Amino acid sequence: MHACGHDCHTAMLLAAGKMLAANKNKLHGTVKLLFQMAEEIGTESRHYVEKGCLDDVDAVFGQHVWALMDSGTVNFEDGERMACSDRFTITVTGKTAPADKPQQGSDAVLAAAAVVMALQSLVSRINNPENTLVVTTGMMNGGSADAVIADKTELVGTVRTFNKEFRKGMPQLIDDIAKKAALTYGCEVSSTYFFGPAPLINEHHDLNEIARKAAVKIMGEGCLSHLDKMTGAEDFSVFMEKTKGVYGFIGVRNLAKGLNCVHHHPKFAVDEDQLKYGAGIYAQFAYDYLNSDAK
Repeated sequence: MHACGHDCHTAMLLAAGKMLAANKNKLHGTVKLLFQMAEEIGTESRHYVEKGCLDDVDAVFGQHVWALMDSGTVNFEDGERMACSDRFTITVTGKTAPADKPQQGSDAVLAAAAVVMALQSLVSRINNPENTLVVTTGMMNGGSADAVIADKTELVGTVRTFNKEFRKGMPQLIDDIAKKAALTYGCEVSSTYFFGPAPLINEHHDLNEIARKAAVKIMGEGCLSHLDKMTGAEDFSVFMEKTKGVYGFIGVRNLAKGLNCVHHHPKFAVDEDQLKYGAGIYAQFAYDYLNSDAK
């Protein structure tokens, strides 16, 4: 169970589509509804781009229900909102030997442990501390028996950052650090790096203003709320690499209703009374954008 609220997004967008269809004669342009595919994978938005669905699109708009914001509030801030989510795999190859004769082998587990530690120098020494960077090795698999020096160990991890330029150099940096750390223990390294969803950054102030004003029209004054940027990721950023866009969050936490579980928690639930507002903001943004000078 993904438990993140993407069923809510589908419901809101369907409702928005119904509203827009009922008022299509008032729209000065075309609206496409892009439903999120397999969000938990994090890359399926690329299919829309590859199939040309965004080739004639001038702007994109998206929202995420957010359990860390109270019902009745929304957020459409300028700037960095969510980080990238990249994946790396490092294979450390050594030489097997009996555990009681380690001098006869090259311990891939020991070398891999050194690689894990060395990778943190990316965060503490290579990266500018003013830039947010997370490098986490979440998996380590190696060895075949307790009494045998492992000849192969695999590491799998994730990189999160908002810095697009620094991100480009991550594959080479990780490979270089891993090879040098493993060499100390007589082991070799091969690595792969997969670029997942890019950093999600609201870079277009004019679109953000349209979104904020649309939210106020639907929910009333006082609905706009601050939300810190976060190192979670969102594959809507794939669309924003193709065309200009804006992304926001709609609060669905309601303590009075006992709705206070974070995303991905087994008891995650949303204040469904807020979905009508999300649908309204979708439709209002589309209408306002198509009738603005921003298009």
